Amino acid sequence: MTNSSFQVSPSQVPLVRTMEPKVGDWFVATWGYDQTNKSWFRVEKVSASGKSVYVREYGSKRVGSQGIDDIVVPDPDSPRLSWNWVKTGEVDEHGYEKVEQAQFVPEPKRHTLKWSGEGRPYFKWADFRGGYASLWNGVPQRETNALFGH
Repeated sequence: MTNSSFQVSPSQVPLVRTMEPKVGDWFVATWGYDQTNKSWFRVEKVSASGKSVYVREYGSKRVGSQGIDDIVVPDPDSPRLSWNWVKTGEVDEHGYEKVEQAQFVPEPKRHTLKWSGEGRPYFKWADFRGGYASLWNGVPQRETNALFGH
């Protein structure tokens, strides 16, 4: 016998957070058009409320191959670098201060967490690639080899 008067709206269902990110955890995002790319984000800090993480982006490390795909994991030795112009303190022959490009590791970026129906945390990251990054489960990922589409 069913009770048709008993209904639960989605807003009444409690959010189950079975996985809480911690410093050192990795998030992974998949993106690309006609190819599969991976972006990796390492948690540098978790907010006191646990609702936000501060992450820094890293590259992939190839650990194998399968067909046209590389099998990759995050590479903690390859932070994504940014570029900026810096003054050298010198003046050129026309009296202009010299500048040069410099690489630097950007500060971690704050992202607000959401949780999937399975309790896995994820966040939206916004740049030209767009998309979502979810907590990595530790399984190596497939990425299109550079010879086939990067």
